[in-house]
Amino acid sequence: MPQAKGKIVTTKQGDRVQIPYDAKSCLVAGYLGAYTTAINNIRGDKRPGCSVDVAIATYADSAELKYVKKSNDQCVSSSGTSFVACNPMIYGFPGGNPICIDKKSASFQIATHWDGPCDSQSRLSKNHPLFDLAGKDYSKIQPREKQVDQIKKDQADENFQLTKDFISGVLTSHDPQLLALFKNGEWSPELEKEIHRIGDHFKASIDKALEICEKEITLKHEANQRGACDQLHRRYLFVDEVLAGLKKPQIPLAILPVAEPKAEAAPVSKTCSKPDGISNYNYEKCECSKGTLEIANEPGKIAKFFGAKSPDKGQEKYECKSGPNWWLLGGLALGGLALWALLNRHNSKQVYVPPAAAVIAPLCPQGTTGTPPNCFSAALCPPGTTGNSPNCFVAAQCPVGTTGVAPNCYLPPQCRAPQVVIGGLCTCANVCTGLAVINPNTCICTAPPPTEGGTGVNTCLQPPCNGGVPAVQ
Repeated sequence: MPQAKGKIVTTKQGDRVQIPYDAKSCLVAGYLGAYTTAINNIRGDKRPGCSVDVAIATYADSAELKYVKKSNDQCVSSSGTSFVACNPMIYGFPGGNPICIDKKSASFQIATHWDGPCDSQSRLSKNHPLFDLAGKDYSKIQPREKQVDQIKKDQADENFQLTKDFISGVLTSHDPQLLALFKNGEWSPELEKEIHRIGDHFKASIDKALEICEKEITLKHEANQRGACDQLHRRYLFVDEVLAGLKKPQIPLAILPVAEPKAEAAPVSKTCSKPDGISNYNYEKCECSKGTLEIANEPGKIAKFFGAKSPDKGQEKYECKSGPNWWLLGGLALGGLALWALLNRHNSKQVYVPPAAAVIAPLCPQGTTGTPPNCFSAALCPPGTTGNSPNCFVAAQCPVGTTGVAPNCYLPPQCRAPQVVIGGLCTCANVCTGLAVINPNTCICTAPPPTEGGTGVNTCLQPPCNGGVPAVQ
């Protein structure tokens, strides 16, 4: 899994950052990260901390996890450059889309908590808290198996609907055909394989996060890291239980072939010398009931011409034939007609047909366009107008005090104090300093709470700080 210490990664801002070999691990927006010096999640300058951009960049080299980068690109495209996706391996795609959160929002500091923007939009339990995680460190809490049993009991009350919603969101984003099967409660080998893949990615990411929590996150870390670890312990997907509820197609019983009744053998005649088994042959009268008795395997005259021989004595196969072979007679007749036409082809008189005279289409006079008789003058629009003659229009300008291009003219925006018009937009004239974040409506600067990252300590000894990181030690 990602979060490789010592690795050099490139963030979406283009910064190449080497994660220190001795870096402490951290969690941010569901991603596995490490404390390093990179772009600050809130302020934008370079400071030590748990950078979400560095954490996301560690997933970039995995072809199997390319949907992680795609999800973050989608959030930037739809919401802005300060937005990232909650880790889709853990939080999925509710409604078919990743959960996009703003790094500059105060809620980002508790993104993976129960009431944070990631978990609140992708629930895997109804009740909170399911079990108590209070203790000196995570090694002192109850075994994981007991935690999973309590999550399972919580989800089973609604037939694992929360797990179904998680899977449905991923399928909506990845494969509409499998989604249709899943919504109908139907099973297929491809659907089972995809559901297992979703579950495997989720479990691998959760297990690694819990391993970091239980080995490296203690009460010495800031409270937001503890809150993130607490809630990750309460997430689980029950894919086997969901798969067990899908309807597998009924395999039809094999249809055994019905043996046809054997035809009774023709009675053996004591008076006729012909072999038994001849169809339509009356062995009592020694004659055919219909037609005449002929040797079926006797070659015809044409076949004999090319060397075919009559069957040996005793090897003849007899059958009763009715009337002439019209197919053969018809074929011979057609062959004769073709031969007659070939022999007489030089005797027929050929009729000379002169070539058709070329038709030259008339052209419009020089200086005009079109096709006769519809010819038009290729005139230009007068100066100061636009269009193609005769459709010429006056290039009007917008009135003074408005913007745009006529007829689409607009008045400048009317801003509410204390906002002012800058560059055609309503914005705040003042600029915040330090870690403060400006309220776009009141233009008041407020300092945000610490991030989910930080240096791993609870207090900031010397402001300004970044999630517990002093500016100068």
